Amino acid sequence: MKALEVFKFNIDRARTFLEIHKSFGERGRPPDWSGDLLRAGLIFAVSALDTYLHDKINQSITPFIIKKRGKELPGALMEIFKGISHQKLLQIMFEERPKVHLSEAVKNHFSDKTLQDPIKIESALRVIGIDDLWFLLGKELRLSKKKAKIFIQSHIVRRHQIAHEADLGTSRRHRHRLRRIARPEVDKAIDNIDKFVNSIDKIVENKLV
Repeated sequence: MKALEVFKFNIDRARTFLEIHKSFGERGRPPDWSGDLLRAGLIFAVSALDTYLHDKINQSITPFIIKKRGKELPGALMEIFKGISHQKLLQIMFEERPKVHLSEAVKNHFSDKTLQDPIKIESALRVIGIDDLWFLLGKELRLSKKKAKIFIQSHIVRRHQIAHEADLGTSRRHRHRLRRIARPEVDKAIDNIDKFVNSIDKIVENKLV
């Protein structure tokens, strides 16, 4: 499946948590414990973003190298290839599908990295020659370059609070108290991540044409 198709499947799964949460509030206020459905939905949405970026980069490397005919490849990509020994490169040259092995090198490079925060996303997409990400994203979203860069940042921070702090307060006053979460907050997060990914997909596809 293409990266965007997988993303659409996963972002719909995130929305399912919202629908389940909504069903608990049809006759009054949802029970307190149901807030964890919202937290799960937000985490799932960010996971969908992360999965998309890994998939998209992996699927784009070979077409990108072919388009460039191996010439003037981005510095970020060449840094990854520097990690391949000369002996291994010579072996790859005589493989039946040498470009696939180069793609695998990129895949392995990102395999243990999360692609969620703006700086990491920007750095990762440089591998396929996208140097002006926030300018291009701003054009797609009709935002300034500065606003495009932070378009989903608050949702990523919220995800980190849930995933790494169990969504419990860390200040002296609110220490170990569960942070509040509401359906509109998560609904907005899912919608913004959806817009973000679809815009990035257009940018990458235009780069590969």
